[in-house]
Amino acid sequence: MAQTQIISLPAEIVVEISGYLPNRDVKNLRLACRHLASAALHFPRVFIGPNRRNINVFLAVARHESFRRRVTEIIVDDAILPRAGAHIDNQQVGLSLEPGADGTGYSAQHRPSWATTVCQGNIERMLDDNNIDHDWLRHSMVDQIDTADAWPIYVRMLDEQVHYTATDHVRRALDLGLERFVNLRKVTITSATHGAPFNPLYRTPTIRALPPNINYPRPKGWLTRQDTWSTDPAWEDDGPAYFGFRTLLRALAENKDNGKVTQLVIDASFFTLNGINMSLFDSDNATLRDLQTVVSRPTLRQLHLHFRDYRPNSMQPHFHRQDALGSLLSQAAGGQGVEEMALGLSDAEIFDFLTILPPPSLARLKHLTLSYITTDLETFVDFLAELPPTLETLTLKTLLFDAPMAQADGKTPKLLVRIRDDLRWGQRPRPPKVLLGFQASSNPRRFAASHLRCVWIDADDFLYHGGLNPLYHFRSYRYGVQDDVWYPRSSTIVPEISNHIPLVPGYQITHYR
Repeated sequence: MAQTQIISLPAEIVVEISGYLPNRDVKNLRLACRHLASAALHFPRVFIGPNRRNINVFLAVARHESFRRRVTEIIVDDAILPRAGAHIDNQQVGLSLEPGADGTGYSAQHRPSWATTVCQGNIERMLDDNNIDHDWLRHSMVDQIDTADAWPIYVRMLDEQVHYTATDHVRRALDLGLERFVNLRKVTITSATHGAPFNPLYRTPTIRALPPNINYPRPKGWLTRQDTWSTDPAWEDDGPAYFGFRTLLRALAENKDNGKVTQLVIDASFFTLNGINMSLFDSDNATLRDLQTVVSRPTLRQLHLHFRDYRPNSMQPHFHRQDALGSLLSQAAGGQGVEEMALGLSDAEIFDFLTILPPPSLARLKHLTLSYITTDLETFVDFLAELPPTLETLTLKTLLFDAPMAQADGKTPKLLVRIRDDLRWGQRPRPPKVLLGFQASSNPRRFAASHLRCVWIDADDFLYHGGLNPLYHFRSYRYGVQDDVWYPRSSTIVPEISNHIPLVPGYQITHYR
């Protein structure tokens, strides 16, 4: 009877149901009977990166007359795997793309000591994390591939990476896809593809081909060419660093997509102290010119940018870089401004927000996200006063106002008061929704490990409905949403904010549950 009822379903219902299933389940559904074979595989996004399998699958989709019409997003895998490392101490390793003065490379025959330290640290950090499902973790550790078998697999990935970052295979494949994906609207560049141990953020074709539960050195964001983590590395227009970022910008600047792309997302939000190096703005270079061309597209609607302003040894802020960034954003969407903007500036201290986000870049703004920025309260309030009446949502993640956000005597509670009493957003025809994010762990090792677990607080009740200030009255603010990017099974409703917010603010998360 059940089989008869399933077969009697209209094809449109089968297609609708299959839209909620991952492709691996759709494949099994299609094999059940002829009627269910109408369930279509979905390809809303495709991946491209310096790996043979990623390139081959990307080209296969681009050349398929049906599949190519379903693609709306290209995700550029810019997580370049480390080929060298240097021990900072017994537990920490600085990773890089090439051996340098302090870093050592690798041998195809034996796993080097830096890689061993990284892999051991992967396990230790997860074991220390009480919020991870330990039953799942134990199974993953028991089933993980032997070290002797894992290292040759990693070396093969490195060899492919070296080959494809030195040739034009990725560029030619990307050019073809940009032309043939007729419904393409969005491009995303990410350095977080490999995610956490045993749990990648994106299951790209290359990652799907790996043995399950393989433990290997994963890049935590964009890596520098050599061991320059203690200095400010100069920008380079060639080499493996920022390979995907540079390649995509070049293709878009040459209009290989025929103007279809309206959403550009440079996503560094999954790791702290990460982002595109702001040395990009130090001098005229090909990548900066390409970025200027793409950002100034009149059809651009969504722009997400995340930069890192390297300031080792407490260097003074690079004011010229902020001026150059402001000049770039003032030309967004042909000078009209975009509708959705997300900006992250790791390590940057902002003294004038209107310098980096001038009024022309805000004219059409509906959604604004700011993350990991240090600034002055008065400067920030002056900036908020310039936001247009079109604003619908404001998301603040990890903003620092001279003191950590989560301290009750810090500046964030005062910020909410200023928004309510001075800016009077509650009198707007459509008051914008304000959301705050904090790191939800008091474990300092989590901070060092760049592990993203956040508590989200909605400030609307205080701003618009006479409620208590959630950052003054932790004990009275009885709810929040705790979200974990790497381990979604850990996402929960937390009963009391005060038990979860430490002195260190949280990190940007782009996935809302």
